[in-house]
Amino acid sequence: MTNIKKPGLKTDDIFEQLDSLRKSSPFYSSTYNFDGFLLEFKTNRASLKKTIDEYYCHFISDSSEKNDLNVVYAYDGIDISLEAIPLKVQPHDSDKSPKEGYVDDNNGRIIKKLRTKVQLYMKGQQYIASGPLSDHPNQVINFINNIFMGVKLNEHHSQLLHASAVTSKGIGLAFAAPSGKGKSTLCLKVMDDGIDYVSNDRLMIYHMDDQLRMMGVPKYPRINPGTIVHNKRITSILSEKEKIRYLAIPNEELWQLEKKHDLMIEKHYQKSSFTLRSPLHHLIIINWDHDSNEPHFLQKVSLRERADLLPCVMKGPSLATPNSPVSYDLQPEQYLQLLDHCQVWELTGRVDFDSAADNIRKMMIS
Repeated sequence: MTNIKKPGLKTDDIFEQLDSLRKSSPFYSSTYNFDGFLLEFKTNRASLKKTIDEYYCHFISDSSEKNDLNVVYAYDGIDISLEAIPLKVQPHDSDKSPKEGYVDDNNGRIIKKLRTKVQLYMKGQQYIASGPLSDHPNQVINFINNIFMGVKLNEHHSQLLHASAVTSKGIGLAFAAPSGKGKSTLCLKVMDDGIDYVSNDRLMIYHMDDQLRMMGVPKYPRINPGTIVHNKRITSILSEKEKIRYLAIPNEELWQLEKKHDLMIEKHYQKSSFTLRSPLHHLIIINWDHDSNEPHFLQKVSLRERADLLPCVMKGPSLATPNSPVSYDLQPEQYLQLLDHCQVWELTGRVDFDSAADNIRKMMIS
């Protein structure tokens, strides 16, 4: 790791140092096209370019268009010391230890991932990542996706949902749920040949031409062992030893096990594709219970009458989303005005992924 350390550095000094690096470093580059959003990725490390290219293989573009091209610079193995800059700590919703510190002023925003030492920099149209990036490529991917979300959220005055989504023949369906209820698992169970994947955990919605629409994020599902071992289509992600070990764990404990695996949709769902944009017709809020003795039940609800369901749907942008405020006040009425244009359902009763997925598929094609 190359360490750039100068006493007394301020935020504007940091960006000057980064600009100097940009002018002097050789780069390996690729361009990605996310539904018309062109982004060029430049890095000093060929192996990192290869990793990011493999992830975004279905979005690689040969476009020579340079107008409105967003550029992300990734300096792998270069650490710029932030010791002289007082970072504020950003608490994490579900974890006692903070994950990131930041400084935000007129000179730009700097974010330091406290656990991985990855650093992110945003100033105007400058988007830069540095640190041990090859060790943490998922944080580079998250940064690219946050830039994409920052542009698209502003483009259509969209709202951000904490939701997964699929689409088939112009019928779009999203899943939202409190943590641990299985929205990603059910989303993948619903996917059959010909049903396309839209998004895993973040979904932007907006109204256009008298229709509610959704825009996904180019990020593949990151799923836990509980999701994998209960879906025959994707069990090949695990080794035979892993399958045996996980299947020996009690279900309740298995569903709580956090060990993320990337699921490349096109590899396991050959007749499906990654489709970022679709109309949105149905929102299913998963509210079932492992301890329930009642069969699963899907019923229509009004979010205006069931305000208790709205918090699991709403999601604010992260610090790494360009132009987002550090403190973000969610506006329930803005969500309600959009979601008035789709049918909302609540899924209750006992957890039964297979049966629920069958019923939902029938609903999509009826």
